[in-house]
Amino acid sequence: LVSLDTGEFLYEKNIDQKVYPASIAKIMTAVLMLESDKYDPNAKIAMTEEALDLVSGTGSSVSLLKAGEEISQLDLVYMVLMSSYGDCALLAAEYYCGSVENFVAQMNARAAELGLEGTHYENPIGLHSEQNYTTARDTYKLTAFALQNQTFKEVCESTRHTVPATNMSGERTLSTTNFLQDNTTEYYYSYAKGVKTGYTDEAGRCLVSTASYNGYNYICVVFGCPP
Repeated sequence: LVSLDTGEFLYEKNIDQKVYPASIAKIMTAVLMLESDKYDPNAKIAMTEEALDLVSGTGSSVSLLKAGEEISQLDLVYMVLMSSYGDCALLAAEYYCGSVENFVAQMNARAAELGLEGTHYENPIGLHSEQNYTTARDTYKLTAFALQNQTFKEVCESTRHTVPATNMSGERTLSTTNFLQDNTTEYYYSYAKGVKTGYTDEAGRCLVSTASYNGYNYICVVFGCPP
């Protein structure tokens, strides 16, 4: 638990222990999308057969976009960061870096640049791999950096987002995976703002959350929570 205002660590436990990130890895995926020279929020991007084939059988949540279906790049950010769709993370990797392999290399290069010494990425989704790991400290550093980007902040703090009708489907409404933000759930916490959820059997339940109260802002990072 860290103060976003001062950077003071208010509570910590096993902060440098290697943990599996699950979909918390998509924070870095979204950062690279928004930093890319190719990012244009209004430009269209089409789902590919390659991304759909790669996600098939992984158990990742998917968007149900069809091959050739076009959405805006901003809507793709919402699908990756707010709704946590694996096919959309793979599509982003292909589009912004030419291949998933190139994108993952860029994820690791960016992690090094940001001083994330306990982090290594193996894929842009957060699917389990022994080589896909991070720490609570690194995740705090990455998230604090990401929140400086206004689009990232707005997306991860959103509860609902409407994707307009596409060339293949009608209008659809996306929902946050963070029930702390969603006032229709029993977990709703009125001060919560964001950021990202994650879950795999190996990683357990993971959450990066922020909250603001009386002008004070906090970030909480938890990994390996039981179901």
